[in-house]
Amino acid sequence: MAFTTSVEIDAPPARVWDILVDVGRWPDWTDSMSHIELLDAPELAQGSRARIRQPRLPAAVWTVTEFEAGRRFTWQAPVLAARSSPRMCWNLSQTAVHASSSQWTTVGFSFASSASPSRA
Repeated sequence: MAFTTSVEIDAPPARVWDILVDVGRWPDWTDSMSHIELLDAPELAQGSRARIRQPRLPAAVWTVTEFEAGRRFTWQAPVLAARSSPRMCWNLSQTAVHASSSQWTTVGFSFASSASPSRA
């Protein structure tokens, strides 16, 4: 299963990035997260782990596998109850041309879940 989307936001990339990496506040703006707790450090970084609780799913520890400050991060969970290993990727880019004079940021999101070879 895979899903990809993007959205343009009327804000500079640095502001959008600050909100995106404040993962502890995600439950304030998305119903798909009930609670997120960083386990290793107060800020998201390469190798960071976070315990994530989502509605109707068991809690899982996700690990940041790719991190480029101000631009993108990817994190992945171990094999979950559905016998898959989910992965979420977030990418930011400044929108090159826009009708207004303000800065716009394009936020891309992709989710993929692949069957675990040991359980497929």
